[in-house]
Order: sequence, then structure tokens, then C-alpha cells
Amino acid sequence: MLLATANLLPPAVARLFGVVLAPPNAGRPGFALVADANRAFTVTLAAALVVDLLIVVAIAYDWRTRGRPHRAYVIGGGCMLLVHLLRKPVAHTDLWRWITDALLALAR
Repeated sequence: MLLATANLLPPAVARLFGVVLAPPNAGRPGFALVADANRAFTVTLAAALVVDLLIVVAIAYDWRTRGRPHRAYVIGGGCMLLVHLLRKPVAHTDLWRWITDALLALAR
């Protein structure tokens, strides 16, 4: 349950970063707080890594109370971290565009 919830949190945390890091004269916050794509990836990665710290806390708690972390945290947290770190390098490849086009074709 913690991994499923943590998987949904990065967009919300990124919006909080956008509001906190916005310049004072930015006006009302909107959905497009970051116009530059590279900066958006950076903010999103930072938010995802902050959320990944929740999983590290759960691993540390298990390690302290049970003597070892639960496999779900190690495997699931590792997969989530891998996805977060590979998001930027893979996002603009031809293979990824082919996959997204194939998924969009299923929706038609």
C-alpha cells in the first residue's frame, strides 16, 4: 500500500516545489508552472526522489524492528527508483515514441 501511494505522490510534490520555487512576481500558480522541459524534468525527478525517501524510511523501520527489510520494499522501491532515474534518458527515444503510439492506437 505504501508503494502504491508513493507512486502517486511525485506530481503533487512537484506542484508544491513549483509553488515554493516560483518567483515572487509569478502571479497565481497554474498547472504549467515550469515552461522549460529540462527544468520540468529536473523538478519532477527531485519530487520523485523526495517521495522515494518515504520508502527508504520504511526500509529503515523494517530493518530496525525486524532485522531485515521486507522484499516488497526492496524490489518495488528499486523498480520505482529505476523508473524515476531512466525517465529522462528514455523519454525522447524512438522506441519510447513507438510504444506510446502503439498504446494510443489501442485507445482509438
